[in-house]
Amino acid sequence: MIVNQLAIYTQNDKGNVHNILRILGEHKINILSLFLADTEDFGILRLVTEDNKKAQDVLTQEGYMTVLTDLLSITVKNEPGDLEKILKKLADNQINIEYMYSYTKDGNTNILIKTDDLETTENSLK
Repeated sequence: MIVNQLAIYTQNDKGNVHNILRILGEHKINILSLFLADTEDFGILRLVTEDNKKAQDVLTQEGYMTVLTDLLSITVKNEPGDLEKILKKLADNQINIEYMYSYTKDGNTNILIKTDDLETTENSLK
């Protein structure tokens, strides 16, 4: 299943992540998944929220640079080897994973995967 992600690019300064989460909280935007990557100069906060478009609008109004991106969400069993089976299919089909992270919703573990071709990725897992 394709899901939408919001990426927020921010200076790598103390309190920036807190400020972003404060803004989202003030606008009653619930976060389902969060991943933070940083470099020496800036950070990328990747979120899946219950309303990414609203989150993007309010954060853009606050001066943050944001981008909406589609990811593939794959539900996996919470048992050893299940994710490896999925990743083997991707490797066998020469699909490069740019990044991935996970979240849990309704008792299911979901892996979010970014590749350069989500349609091919999704078809390789059928």
